Amino acid sequence: MFSESELDGERVDVLLKQSCKDIQTGLCNLEMSLMHLVEKDEIDPELWLATNDCNITLLNLVKELNEILKEIKPSSKELKLARSKIDEVIENENKRNM
Repeated sequence: MFSESELDGERVDVLLKQSCKDIQTGLCNLEMSLMHLVEKDEIDPELWLATNDCNITLLNLVKELNEILKEIKPSSKELKLARSKIDEVIENENKRNM
């Protein structure tokens, strides 16, 4: 069962939930920092650095989530078939929208 799968000794479902929660928190922090930046007449270097740090932290959290997903992906053949189907749907949508 998927929820009983483990990665580095932790249940995968728990890791995914925590990773998504961390990303949501990171997005909120980044949004607040960006809003504080644009509300001021002059860009405060300390606030800009803090905002940049929030952005880098968020990118790192997304990379961590990506690493978790790499560990639970389907076989390469199934993945290739799925990508092919998705590409076909996108191509058909693009043709329809032209």
